[in-house]
This record gives sequence, C-alpha cells and structure tokens, in this order.
Amino acid sequence: MLTGDRAMLSAEEMHKIDKLLGAALVDQEVRRRLLRERDHDLLSEYKLTDETQAWLSTIQATSLMELARAIVPNV
Repeated sequence: MLTGDRAMLSAEEMHKIDKLLGAALVDQEVRRRLLRERDHDLLSEYKLTDETQAWLSTIQATSLMELARAIVPNV
C-alpha cells in the first residue's frame, strides 16, 4: 500500500526486500540489476507484489545505502 511517496509494507514484504538487499550486498550482478537496470524480473524473482515493484522502481538510488534509506528512514 502506498501513502504519499512512501510504501506501507507488510512484514512479509519487508522480509522479501531484506533478502533482495542481502543478495545485492554479496552479488555484484544482483546489485547492478537492482540499482542500474531496475530489473522487474529480478524483483519478481523475490516474489514482491506488483505494487512494491512499482514503488521500488521509482526510487532514485545509486547505492544500496541510498536505496535502504529510501525504504527505511533513519538507516
């Protein structure tokens, strides 16, 4: 669910995002697909909802830290 420019994510959806970010930390290919290509196939592999995929695709981040901060403020 989106509220303004922020997503209200379920615990299950956050767990999926955590797994994705963890993979991106250790795998350069995953990181590239996530940050540079905004690869919807990658997001689908992690079974993220269409709404979450659309929201993540709007985040302009060039690093995992920037992406994490956009997802969870105060990181």
